[in-house]
Amino acid sequence: MSRIAVIIKAGRLQKNYWVFGNRKTGFGVKILWHGAGKIEAFSQTPLVFAHREQALALMRQLIHSDVHPVHLLDIVRDYMLEQYWDLCPVFSD
Repeated sequence: MSRIAVIIKAGRLQKNYWVFGNRKTGFGVKILWHGAGKIEAFSQTPLVFAHREQALALMRQLIHSDVHPVHLLDIVRDYMLEQYWDLCPVFSD
């Protein structure tokens, strides 16, 4: 099981980002925000990435964009659709 964590402390809020999973089942991303001793927000993706580098790249983008955990699944859905549309041929009229 591979685990890579990034912890960002900003004021009283601590933001934790993880890449988790393995080569057999795939990789995913978790986000946990907590402050004042309680969990503020938590979200994780399914194991949708075949390679750890893909999950790491998404985690880096999430960190730089300061994404709230509530929006994680929408972002991953858009990311996966973007990858799909890049593979599809474009039909022109």
